[in-house]
Amino acid sequence: MERFMSENERLSPLRRGRPRDNDTTKAVLNAALVLVESGRIADITINHIALYSGVAKSTIYRRWPNVSAVLMDAFFDDIEPLIIYDKQMPVIESMRITIKKLIEVLQSKHGLLFRYLLGSAQYDTEVREVFIQRWLEPRRQLGKQIILHAIERGEISSHTDRDLLLDCIFGAIYYKYMVSFSLVIPEFVDKVIDCAFGGLARD
Repeated sequence: MERFMSENERLSPLRRGRPRDNDTTKAVLNAALVLVESGRIADITINHIALYSGVAKSTIYRRWPNVSAVLMDAFFDDIEPLIIYDKQMPVIESMRITIKKLIEVLQSKHGLLFRYLLGSAQYDTEVREVFIQRWLEPRRQLGKQIILHAIERGEISSHTDRDLLLDCIFGAIYYKYMVSFSLVIPEFVDKVIDCAFGGLARD
């Protein structure tokens, strides 16, 4: 579909009546994902999401400040179960597997939305704030916790700069994915992980 339906057009997934509170978030996020797949992401508005989900605009605005926040939450809610670290494994191997899963997800249908949000964040301050608050910072804090866990288990040096290590890993991966527009293969992830952790000898 090359355009979104007008608000006067009938949308078959439109819910009738008022959704229960515990269903509202899922209805909104599901509607956002459907709209992402059916038209131009830049054209999506809160009006479209409200119409498609059957959730009132006022309710949506009470939970999300703007459409970018809805899209980011929809993206994260959909992929979060796919990129969980396994705490039972050695941290380096758990990170290796999780990053491969993340790349696999980003190179699937989810990648279009991620590229849009990251690209828009370069010039749109509203999108940038949402991207940082709802994706970058939470993922970075999780990454730092995982690295700290590796330090506590004696897997890497206690002098490891956690921020720099994450920059080395994800900087290389996102550059290849976003700037060079190259396919990120599992072997590339292995090389990045081995290079980043290779010099971090134990104390």
